[in-house]
Amino acid sequence: MRLLKSLEELLYELVSWIVFYPLTMWHALRHPLEAMRYSEAELGDAPEDQYSDKLSPPIFLLLTLLIAHAIELALVPAQPALPVFLADERNLLMFRALMFSLYPLTIAVTIVRVRAARLDRETLRRPFYSQCYVAAPFVLGLDIGVIIVRLGDKTGIVIGLIVAIAACLWLFTVEILWFHRKLRLSYLRASASVAFAFAVATVLIICVALAIDSITS
Repeated sequence: MRLLKSLEELLYELVSWIVFYPLTMWHALRHPLEAMRYSEAELGDAPEDQYSDKLSPPIFLLLTLLIAHAIELALVPAQPALPVFLADERNLLMFRALMFSLYPLTIAVTIVRVRAARLDRETLRRPFYSQCYVAAPFVLGLDIGVIIVRLGDKTGIVIGLIVAIAACLWLFTVEILWFHRKLRLSYLRASASVAFAFAVATVLIICVALAIDSITS
């Protein structure tokens, strides 16, 4: 009976994602600052009461990566050569999740440092969870832009670049506003802090990509 009850809860949770994923995405896109405030506030509730009307931020980000990966597999059949450990789709998905999680992670670490708080699991959790809400639309937009570029012709390349750049500008603008309002930083200092966090995450991802390329070449 306990097994049946667990399966029942798992099935309900998976099916509920069909409803709450688009609601969470719409909320994150339309009201990103409110979504981040909501994420931090929910962590103050009891575990069973958290995120009752939205998806948990890490699950939201992981599902977004899964959707982006599925779109890529459907539209771009010719995939680049990868090391053996990434040949399995599950390993590849988790690897991509780790790579794209570097953006919310570096921004969350920057927030903790700006607050001059002690960096530990608890002080990092709230900013990381809130950043996952806005990282998901960014990842989806960026991935769609890259897919459009890979598909094709000159027009497609231009459109893909516009989509990818728009996703980056959207996240950059949201983060500057968040740093300005949440941390009481000037727009200049907020821009510098966000740019630094973006740069660190991007450099880390590029280094990993170059290491993988050297392995496969």
